[in-house]
Amino acid sequence: MTSWMHRSKSQWLATALLMVWSMGYANANPLDSFGLGARSIGLGGAATAAGDDSSVNYYNPALLTKISGLQVDLGYVYMKPQLELNNADLEVDQHSGLQIGVVLPRTIADRRMAVSVGMFLPDARVTRIRALPDYQPRFVLFDNRPQRLVVTTSVAFEIIKGFSVGAGLNFMSNAEGMESLRGTINLNNPEETTLLGSVDVDFAAVRYPTFGASITPNKNWTLGFSYRERFQLNLNLGIDVQGKIVTSPAPGQEPIVLVEEARFILISNNTNLFSPRHITVGLMHERDRFKVCADLAWVEWSAFPTPSSRVEIDLDLEGLDVEVPPLDRPEPPGFKNIFVPRIGFEYQAIRSSSVHVAIRSGYYYEPSPVPPQRALTNFADGTKHGFSFGIGLKTSAFQPVFPEPIHIDLVTQYIHLMPRTIRKDSPVDLIGDYRAGGYLFGGSATMRLQF
Repeated sequence: MTSWMHRSKSQWLATALLMVWSMGYANANPLDSFGLGARSIGLGGAATAAGDDSSVNYYNPALLTKISGLQVDLGYVYMKPQLELNNADLEVDQHSGLQIGVVLPRTIADRRMAVSVGMFLPDARVTRIRALPDYQPRFVLFDNRPQRLVVTTSVAFEIIKGFSVGAGLNFMSNAEGMESLRGTINLNNPEETTLLGSVDVDFAAVRYPTFGASITPNKNWTLGFSYRERFQLNLNLGIDVQGKIVTSPAPGQEPIVLVEEARFILISNNTNLFSPRHITVGLMHERDRFKVCADLAWVEWSAFPTPSSRVEIDLDLEGLDVEVPPLDRPEPPGFKNIFVPRIGFEYQAIRSSSVHVAIRSGYYYEPSPVPPQRALTNFADGTKHGFSFGIGLKTSAFQPVFPEPIHIDLVTQYIHLMPRTIRKDSPVDLIGDYRAGGYLFGGSATMRLQF
């Protein structure tokens, strides 16, 4: 993609400053934070062995073989944050958008298989890049998280009765761009500065996999396993300026050439999105009207890259003794790996020929991966406790328009961030000591159609 334009000196300087400060912040995708599907969220996200709808694209694709008949899920999720520093709301963006899933199962040689596509489409922004300095206090794990389009594609096979495997693939893109400017820069007469520019942007596909397996030895027990690979999206931007540097001694006189061939190159390397590796084991037990499920996930936050731009500058003024001092490189954030336990319960309160009503509740505990913030950085994210309560309705009231029963699931979710006091080692720290905490509250609704 290329465009051409003339730029004044002031425009060129503005472009350079923009490149310096275009820092993308790295955060996991919104499904890691808030879950997918009202039923699975109602179980506290403990769906690695208990999922039975298109949300298993995310939790465990092997469970797709448990679904019979074409299934379409349509849902909406809304989470409103109230995250504070010293009792002042930081106005972190809400998480809201559409959740859509389609599952197409088949039986081949007495074995089940299924393919599925799932999507989360934010209704505010499809994506966002924020520019914040290292020292600014913030909840880095929520900063860009809500503003992500997520698309999953999965396939599952039943190897033998009671044992299935599945795999999913997700597609996103890295972006690399370079702006090239060629011409003449007039130091004391900006109106005489002319720069002819071109922009070259390249989008490279990034694919990251998910694997899953499920074992159902009998109707009462299911064991699930899932592996979600870590991934990151890069946003690398650059500017390359070449040309003459001149000065005009007086109006009407020929400009004096100070530098015949000057060159300025600035490259900003950013990690625009990061999602850690997850390895999860889940167990589900059901008997009569009761169902209980539990997950334990290992999350590799130690691979979290620095969420600051890494800037490189090269200045060549054709023999002039001018050097650009090296820029300080951001320090690694030093996040740690964590274990996240989840548990969920479901009770079939009403079971009749025309209607089923299920009541669900769930809980999870997510310790903070963020180390003490005693120096420059100010990542305020604390330990999270997540609570959910939901209800599921299965009804045949719409027959014969819909030959199969319709499922409607509703859930409300509350995520509490434990208060965290940040104390600085230096008594003259730019920010000083402060206290962080807050909560997120909202819910989700999903309608499932089967054909």
